[in-house]
Amino acid sequence: MHLVLQRAEDLRRAAALASWLGRPTVDEVVVLLPWLGTGERGRSAETVRRLFNDCGCTAGIAAFTGAVSAFLVYRLAIAPGDFSWPLFGVTVLLGVAAGVCGKLLGLAWSRRRLRGLLLRPSEAGPDA
Repeated sequence: MHLVLQRAEDLRRAAALASWLGRPTVDEVVVLLPWLGTGERGRSAETVRRLFNDCGCTAGIAAFTGAVSAFLVYRLAIAPGDFSWPLFGVTVLLGVAAGVCGKLLGLAWSRRRLRGLLLRPSEAGPDA
């Protein structure tokens, strides 16, 4: 998808596309807003593209790693016991659940940042 941001209405339309789970993939963003300087246009275009394409995987990986590490440290260092396959299964299930929750939270956070960027009032903008 090619996204051109030239007027305040383009910003509102792009913000409406910034859904939580069904966000479209944006290949290119062109920012032509007259109240932004050239350098700020380029930075804004890259930020909007990155946030549109964010999948939440970084937060999911961090949550998975943190949950599995905490559980293993607890089981191996604090409350040591013998290895068992059920314990291994519980560890994997906790890690996957934490990863899914982290991914969803990462998507929600990137959506919030994207909508905040697109809908923030601009002091120099005519009707933004």
